[in-house]
Amino acid sequence: MTTVTDGARKPAPLPALRPLSEWPRLTSAIPRDAEVERRVAEILGQLTLQEKVGQMIQPELAELTCEDVREYRIGSALNGAGIWPGGKRHASVADWVETIDRFWTAAEEAWRDRPFRIPFMWATDAVHGHNNVHGATIFPHNLGLGA
Repeated sequence: MTTVTDGARKPAPLPALRPLSEWPRLTSAIPRDAEVERRVAEILGQLTLQEKVGQMIQPELAELTCEDVREYRIGSALNGAGIWPGGKRHASVADWVETIDRFWTAAEEAWRDRPFRIPFMWATDAVHGHNNVHGATIFPHNLGLGA
């Protein structure tokens, strides 16, 4: 719906949004495992605030170093569009593997002095296919096709 004033079309104002007083409750198809819940609570209780922050942020590959992973106990990296190992657009699959392995090793070293370990995770923006890997076959994921 639009309104016309002074000959110009303007969209009608949006209705006011009501704040949620209560979040919707969802039930997972996977039942809770009391032992897993206990272990998660135990590990979270041992993490420092700095470690929790390091696990919550996800720097992009171009802005992250292995030293950062060790110092701040970063939990994951994002490999976004147009980012390649060492900035090399034609990086080989071996370059990718070596880069990811360096971050994994840094994360393992970061947790060496703790009675638990938290694995490093790698996120890839590949909605349009793995076009960051030179020579890879590019097919969109189903999410990309649906979008």
